[in-house]
Amino acid sequence: MCKIAKFYLKLKHLLYIFIAFLGFVNTSYANVLEDSVATSMPKDSVVQKPVAKSAIQTTISYNAKDSIRFDIVNNIVRLYGEAVVDYGTFKLNADFIEIDWKLNTVTATYSTDSTGKKIGVPIFDEGDDQYSANVIKYNYKTKKGYISEIVTEEGGGYIQGNNAFKDENDHLLIENAKYTTCNHADPHYHFKLRKTKVIPGKRVVTDFFNLYIQDIPVPLGLPFGIFPLSEKKTSGIIVPTYGSQTDRGFYLRDGGYYWAVNDYMDMKFLGEIYANGGGGLKWTTRYKSRYKYSGNLFFHYRNVVRNGDEYIRSEERDYQFSWTHNPIVRNGRKFSANVNLASTSYNSNLTTNPDRNIVNTLSSNISYSLPIKGTPFRTTIKARHEQNNETEVVNFTLPSLNVSMTQQYPFRALTKNIVGSKSSFRKFYESISIGYGLNTEYRISNKELTSSFDVYNEDEQNTGQLDLASENFGLLLERGKIGASHTIPIGGTYNVGSFTFSPKFSYNEYWYAEKYNYNYIASDTSIAVDTINGFHRSYQYNTRLTMETRVYGMYNFIGKHKTQVRHTINPSVSLGYTPDFRDEDEFGYYQSLQRNEEGDSITLSKYQNSIYGSSFSGKSASIGFSLNNVLEMKRKIISKDTTEELKKDYKKIKLLDRLSLSSSYNFIADSLKLSRIKINANTQLFNFINIQTNTTLDPYVYDTTGGTQRRIDTYAWEVKDGINKIGSAESFFLSVNTSLNPEVRNKIYKSPIATEEQLEYINNNSEEYIDFSIPWNLNVGYTYRYQKIGFNEASATQSLQLRGNISLTEKWKIDGSVSYDLEQNEFILPRVNIVRDLHCWVMRLNWVPFGPRQSYEFYIGVKAQVLQDLKLTRRRTWIDR
Repeated sequence: MCKIAKFYLKLKHLLYIFIAFLGFVNTSYANVLEDSVATSMPKDSVVQKPVAKSAIQTTISYNAKDSIRFDIVNNIVRLYGEAVVDYGTFKLNADFIEIDWKLNTVTATYSTDSTGKKIGVPIFDEGDDQYSANVIKYNYKTKKGYISEIVTEEGGGYIQGNNAFKDENDHLLIENAKYTTCNHADPHYHFKLRKTKVIPGKRVVTDFFNLYIQDIPVPLGLPFGIFPLSEKKTSGIIVPTYGSQTDRGFYLRDGGYYWAVNDYMDMKFLGEIYANGGGGLKWTTRYKSRYKYSGNLFFHYRNVVRNGDEYIRSEERDYQFSWTHNPIVRNGRKFSANVNLASTSYNSNLTTNPDRNIVNTLSSNISYSLPIKGTPFRTTIKARHEQNNETEVVNFTLPSLNVSMTQQYPFRALTKNIVGSKSSFRKFYESISIGYGLNTEYRISNKELTSSFDVYNEDEQNTGQLDLASENFGLLLERGKIGASHTIPIGGTYNVGSFTFSPKFSYNEYWYAEKYNYNYIASDTSIAVDTINGFHRSYQYNTRLTMETRVYGMYNFIGKHKTQVRHTINPSVSLGYTPDFRDEDEFGYYQSLQRNEEGDSITLSKYQNSIYGSSFSGKSASIGFSLNNVLEMKRKIISKDTTEELKKDYKKIKLLDRLSLSSSYNFIADSLKLSRIKINANTQLFNFINIQTNTTLDPYVYDTTGGTQRRIDTYAWEVKDGINKIGSAESFFLSVNTSLNPEVRNKIYKSPIATEEQLEYINNNSEEYIDFSIPWNLNVGYTYRYQKIGFNEASATQSLQLRGNISLTEKWKIDGSVSYDLEQNEFILPRVNIVRDLHCWVMRLNWVPFGPRQSYEFYIGVKAQVLQDLKLTRRRTWIDR
């Protein structure tokens, strides 16, 4: 019986192996062990006690590329070659994995090839956490584990450690760990942590730690530290940059605190201090609500002492406030804001950017619009601000109300039942459209009030330019102007053959709260101006007929490239008529009176200096004309390998994007019937040289009879020769710019770790970054401006702009820009940046070698992972931070 029992026992073992083999074959090396299998093993002296049913909470799936070996006696499964174990919330990949059903453990490790290279290093995934290590041992019952030589990514950072232990709460306890944002195996910088606890998705808590750069310790450490791991924004201290300027001394800038208010808003509070005295504060807020709106606010105030000499000291007080609000339109409602308020000297005193340094105007606009439900009308409320930093004139519109109506075609409904849907009669009436616009405004300005005559009762205090100070608030309100305008355009568009005709009639009516009455004061030979308050109205109307067409010319050239040049001409002619509204008896908008002892008269508008101006003075019957040209070329592409043509492959080249000429002629004007001639052109040569130019020509000449110059009714071609025969150039502008490196012009950045929003911003604002993958780049620009009125002295400015960078080595790059004034023979705002890139961090020296902004600034910081991936670094200066 003993032999028989042994035989049956062997037969039972063979049966188990055969069943396991069948499962192995049927699942293509993917076995599933259910609880019933683990509990169906017999109790005998050979097979040990099976795992309790409660130990395995779900199905364990496993497979291997090489082989799977079963140790039935010891309840162990060994997986070889690209092994995978999937159990509930965790997944384990490695070259070798061992499952011990008795001890409820999974152990994974790697193997080595003939060269000693590691193959199949274990990777452990549990939920959102992933660990890489040499050896991983995990108890799927207690959810505890041991990890040797761990590498894990947490919250955008990487943690490396020698030995780590995982508890049932998924916390990691690590000895001798490194924390870094560098994804290299041997990171370029790291924080060395002795004893560390990692709470995934929340924070890293450690005892004494210090910073290492290239494995060299920095003599700076702290007794304990907490590193946030959350993907959410986290509050923290911002370390300042430092530098020096010749007129302000040594400084610390942009140090402070970053406050992550919540998921939708954050704030930055920054400060600056200067050795010569003074300092400043900055406040920045960003906010965003997905699918609704986003925006930011910025405020900067500084009071800085310039020059170190105690006998020659001056203070700079500057401020800037900006607010940008970008809405996502929903249900037709839209609120937007673009506010930019600053002291008149802010740009010139603070920025080293040549483009911003010469900006003389600032503007703001806040608007809210919504449709009026069930009607074709839309209402918009606006507040505007305009500021000229050179003249210090500031204009406010607080507020303006606009009601607009979409174009309506009132005759379409009336002609529905007319027989003949294609009749010319029906087409004519159905094309007639009508619109309506109401606009009302309240404007305040501090500019000087001027008149073309001597005012008898002038208040000099109230007419001069006012400072924007609290004591002048009442005077500013007194100068405020209010008014409303109504606009009703009626028109249509009709195609006759290859011509398009567009007749239009426009009616405008203006409402004001005041008008002026004038009286000549003989004793003072001046004019008294009286203000009449109340409701006053004026109106005007005009009509115009426009005709335009397109003419195409094709030039074919002989040759294998089959080159074709197409010339598109777009001529336009318009006839307009405007009546004269100066008749005092019929309209009463103008007043004629004596102006001096000689009895000379003057005609003055009763609505001068009003918001919308006066009605037309002087009858006009004019013809306007414009001519627009486009020149394009198309060439057949020839294969480089053979002489055969590539089918349907043509290269299109724009030789001239636009060349336009426009002017007008008033038939019934007393003199100076031809208006100024305007010429505009722009093109792109060889697909990389951008050229833009515009010219204004005066067809008349000037005369100085009487001691003052004036235009006379004599054409330039009647008295002049050469190029001036066309007319005198009152203004001319030319701009030429290009990038000499074609790799820069055509580069499009892509990254698997960047969001679409990040890539869109980088590609649209590539000038804000330094690309280390491009060995060199040079942007060259030339600008020329010319202006001359009559016999006045001509003014001309021309400058050359250079901006580029060059890589001295793979990691060192010099980036800089400079403008050179060719008229004054001097450099404008030179700037040199010396940049050192080390994959995950960047060191930069910003240097202005000479000029009024002579300074230097040093910066060192860690780069974002997206910029590491793209080999980019931000081209920041202190004013941008």
